[in-house]
Amino acid sequence: MTDDDTSQPYHTPSTRAPNRPRPESEAGSEGENSARRQPRDEPWVTPEDAEAARKQAEADQRAALYEPPARLSLSRAPTVKALIILMAAIEGLLFLAEGAGGGALTGVRERVFQLFAFSPLGSYLAFQGAIGAEGLYGVLGHMFLHGGVMHLALNMFALALFGPPLERYMGAARLLALYVLAGLGGALGHGLWQYGVTVVSPDSGPWPLAVQLVGASGAISGMIGAELARRALSLAELPPRLRMASPLGYLLKASSGFVLINIALSAMGTAISGSAHLGGFFAGMAAVALLRRRQC
Repeated sequence: MTDDDTSQPYHTPSTRAPNRPRPESEAGSEGENSARRQPRDEPWVTPEDAEAARKQAEADQRAALYEPPARLSLSRAPTVKALIILMAAIEGLLFLAEGAGGGALTGVRERVFQLFAFSPLGSYLAFQGAIGAEGLYGVLGHMFLHGGVMHLALNMFALALFGPPLERYMGAARLLALYVLAGLGGALGHGLWQYGVTVVSPDSGPWPLAVQLVGASGAISGMIGAELARRALSLAELPPRLRMASPLGYLLKASSGFVLINIALSAMGTAISGSAHLGGFFAGMAAVALLRRRQC
């Protein structure tokens, strides 16, 4: 190596022994520095980041609890799709029959309703043996019939809105069971209300019990109640410190408007059976707690 060479000199045995141990003070100092220089496995969380995360979690929870279904989609809801097709086909056949044959079939809808609409009085007489079993057909049949195209359209819109999220949550078989149980709850609500009318107005005789119930409204109201109950159950699964509200408080707040509107409809004696809506609504709430999928 010449005097002009500016490269880094290398160590020789005369300047530094290769096997010379490093002094403990030097080793300890460098170990502390290396440990200090190592990056953390977890990122630093500032108070601002923690507050932002908390607000985002609250926004996500609020959306899950209070926002309605985002869009109509039947792609992953074959049971809901089958129910809509079935009820549309039934209403289509009745609609065509009313205008077919030069008026020869105009009484078809009335005869179908007489047999398959729900009548509290007819069911009571069938249970007593005064009439045949056909008096009980309406217990199930009423939830697949409608009073016209507009009635059908409104109910199918509600079914397409609330049915798919529940089917994805519960599965096809449980959703069908929920629909039937909610429909039965609607029939029970209608029957109890009409019986109450006969008690309050005895001069009317038994005829309020003969008022027929037609439509899927009770069953679909049950799906609305089931969806609210599902959200309350998901709220109950969170630790109490993370909940925006108590499950019972949320359920009361979310359902109060629906309940009050349908009480008013029944009290005013409208053609819309608010009592059937309420019966289906509460039956759906109870059914979803029994039918929901449980994690293993």
